[in-house]
Amino acid sequence: MRDNWTSSELGELVHVDPEQLSSNTATEYSFFYIDISSVDTGVINMPMHEIKYKGSPSRARKKLKNKDILMSTVRPNLKSFAHFKYEGSNNFIASTGFAVIREKVGSDIEFIYHSLFSMFVEKQIDTLVVGSNYPAINSSDVRKLEINYPPLPQQRKIAHILTTCDTVIKKTEAAIAKYQAAHSAESGHPFRKLTDTFLENFFVLKLKHFIHFFSNFFAL
Repeated sequence: MRDNWTSSELGELVHVDPEQLSSNTATEYSFFYIDISSVDTGVINMPMHEIKYKGSPSRARKKLKNKDILMSTVRPNLKSFAHFKYEGSNNFIASTGFAVIREKVGSDIEFIYHSLFSMFVEKQIDTLVVGSNYPAINSSDVRKLEINYPPLPQQRKIAHILTTCDTVIKKTEAAIAKYQAAHSAESGHPFRKLTDTFLENFFVLKLKHFIHFFSNFFAL
């Protein structure tokens, strides 16, 4: 492990599933529901309409707050993990198919989020997954995941760098998609094919650099 880095269980660094709807929740209580299908790697498809508790799915139980992390515990190898950033309404409820991770004093939640994608954590998850048709882990498993981390100021610096990398990648993807849509009529032109190949290979190369850079920070 790197000098001045420490290892602890995730449950010591953050709150996991800190709040849930109780069985005596008012039947008319309305909320926005985020289910498993709403989350992809780093992306949450925010619900457009509220639903009422009396007609809600039985899995709609976990309360969300701004800056919480949604970590899918169903098929976790797909890495459907995302950072919930919404400063408006607090009436968002997530499926029990997620572990909701909330910041504790002394840890940087952005750093924790990026740590979940590390190979170190991935290997732990692989050993915990049970079931073949519906592979999953549970919140207790999530709490026991080992996380390597430096002092808080360093956590924040690393998190800032990795978040910036994520932003650049997303903007690059959007730019490529926009370019391809604008030139779709020229899809058969040799120059167009050459340009597309260059753009896609350039993006892949950048992504590989990012993954290599990222893995070095969290390696044992």
